[in-house]
Amino acid sequence: MNNIAKLAKILNADVIFLDSVQHTTTFLYKNNRDSNNDIHDFLLNKLDLVLSHSYTSVDYDLGHVVVCKINPTQLICFSFLYKKTSLITTN
Repeated sequence: MNNIAKLAKILNADVIFLDSVQHTTTFLYKNNRDSNNDIHDFLLNKLDLVLSHSYTSVDYDLGHVVVCKINPTQLICFSFLYKKTSLITTN
C-alpha cells in the first residue's frame, strides 16, 4: 500500500480498488480533495470494458482513469481529475 500511495502522490492521482465480484469500489488513496463518489458509479458502469483488458485508459466528464487488472476480478484504478484553470490577465 505504501508504494501505491507514493506513486499516487507522484502522479497527483487518486487510487481506487475495484472488486468486480462484490461490485464495490474503495479509495485506497485520496490525493485530490475535489474527488467525489461519481467515479465509483462510473467505474462500476464500465466494468465489462475494464475487465476485458489488462490495462485500460478511460476518459470521463471529470477526468481520466487508468485501470490496471490485478487478477481476473480485482483492479487498481488511478483517477486523474481535470482542473479548471483560471486565466490571469495583467494590464
